[in-house]
Amino acid sequence: MLADLLWEDAKLAIEYDSADGGHVLIILPEGVELPVLEIRGMGFKRLAKLVHKNGGIIGAAHPYGTGYFAIANTWLYKKDPSIMEEFDFVEAYNSGLKRWRNRKARALAMAWDKPMTSGSDAHWESAFSGGILTAHEIRSTEDYPLIVRGGICGLIENREDILFSE
Repeated sequence: MLADLLWEDAKLAIEYDSADGGHVLIILPEGVELPVLEIRGMGFKRLAKLVHKNGGIIGAAHPYGTGYFAIANTWLYKKDPSIMEEFDFVEAYNSGLKRWRNRKARALAMAWDKPMTSGSDAHWESAFSGGILTAHEIRSTEDYPLIVRGGICGLIENREDILFSE
């Protein structure tokens, strides 16, 4: 099963705590470093502009999680749901969340026609049960945005492969 394969260098994204858009996943091209990201709390619109200007992509992390760190719980989203247009992808599965929250995240991604990713929210060692399925190798942060934009064929949820239907 593909989900049993582990990639040692899987740290591709930065989970950033924005001031008004919840937690976001940021993936920057190889060699691009933005020291300003070491300081949490930048406004989401400014953050998205910065990431895109530097060739990166930005995703909604656990959009239906609990608390302020989920985009769906923010005033920014409640005031103007079209903020979702700024995201390049949505984390549709997060191993740290209940099933109904992941179902809502998947529906959000589909509603905004966003690629779906899957994550482990690895704050504890046994959490590694999410990921993506793709026919392409991911060797660096350069590869991941290309795959997110057009090469994800399924998600790994609870260590099970979930293929998208054609």
